[in-house]
Amino acid sequence: MKINISNKNMPTVMFIAFLSMLSNSLFAQQDVVENYTAVDTIAVFDPETNKEVVSYVKTELQVHSRPDEMPFMSNCISKEYVDKAKCSQQKLQEFISKFLDYPEEAKAKGLQGTVEVQFIINEDGAIQFVSVKKSDNPALNEAATNVIQNMNKYFSEDPWVPGFHQGNRVATKMLVPVQFKL
Repeated sequence: MKINISNKNMPTVMFIAFLSMLSNSLFAQQDVVENYTAVDTIAVFDPETNKEVVSYVKTELQVHSRPDEMPFMSNCISKEYVDKAKCSQQKLQEFISKFLDYPEEAKAKGLQGTVEVQFIINEDGAIQFVSVKKSDNPALNEAATNVIQNMNKYFSEDPWVPGFHQGNRVATKMLVPVQFKL
């Protein structure tokens, strides 16, 4: 599904996103490693046999909850940003505020709330496995997950520099509360 990006409602609607990458409430005290498995279905039409060929691609990923170095947004690499975590919080807030599409139906009904979106930043810095961890209002879930999922396509390179653990790039689980407020 394609997300409609619009700022025409910005004066009347505030979009607030909070990211606390180092907050103990969002991440475990110690690093926890989980295994994630995804199976993608790929269908390709074979013109020689005039049939569709379906194949399955299995992806397995070890995901850290608190690596030695947390991921940070790639536009915070500059030397002017001493604290990459704070810079990443600010840049992510700006991104969500700019690209979050508050559902028209939810606005019309006066629906507000917070959606906690969980996602994985893989070893390459791309976002995968976007899902809702907790939600005050299911009518807001799709908009919250779309804004995070679509982050990959709004940057010329991957939006994040991956986390590092024991000197190696690692996939890292992130959690972002996205607040919808009229």
